[in-house]
Amino acid sequence: MNLLKELPPPVLAVLREFRTCEFSTLDKSGTPVTWPVSPWIDVERGQLMITTSIALPEKAYNVRRNGRVALSFSEPKASRLTNPPIVVVQGDAVASKQIYTWSDELAELWPILYWRQPASVMYGSNWLARKLFD
Repeated sequence: MNLLKELPPPVLAVLREFRTCEFSTLDKSGTPVTWPVSPWIDVERGQLMITTSIALPEKAYNVRRNGRVALSFSEPKASRLTNPPIVVVQGDAVASKQIYTWSDELAELWPILYWRQPASVMYGSNWLARKLFD
């Protein structure tokens, strides 16, 4: 069942247009830990996706240990939405043990990230950054 297709338009707009949300997982002791993330919604697959750097794997470790997560969409800045609702999503997440440096299914994420965070383009256009991060 794809619940994303059932969402009211204002809620779907928040999931698509907000630049960031707060992503909460549970650490080893069961304490909630929250990070700002830039999620990607794939309505057709019924998924909200979060990526993480190989250098900062704590989100993935926590999800593998305990898949209960929450996403809070509470900051509308730069979303172009007027008086959007605050949206909280709770559910079970999955984090693969496989490390991916590229995924064709996430290829459309990069233009979205560059649109949301225009300054990030400079990292890909700088020869030194490309050499260090490739």
